[in-house]
Amino acid sequence: MATERPVRREGVLVRHMGDEVALFDTGSGAVHIINETGGMIWELCDGSNTLSDIEERLRANYDVPEGTDLRKDIESFLGAFREHGVLTIP
Repeated sequence: MATERPVRREGVLVRHMGDEVALFDTGSGAVHIINETGGMIWELCDGSNTLSDIEERLRANYDVPEGTDLRKDIESFLGAFREHGVLTIP
């Protein structure tokens, strides 16, 4: 899983709304509201970043307490993105 490079699916519009991000799936009409951290993970899912890259960027941008299993949280977001059909992993 660490070498996977997640990719946002085309046809998903993004709207930033304060501390939240709305993902609008133009294919299904579904809207998914995620927090700011989820929005950053979403933006990093461009096919060039591995899970390790995403974790590194989050740790650099947020005050993550030592010992926090950030990888688990990232995988949870990615799992939800996949479940909603807005993310692929080539």
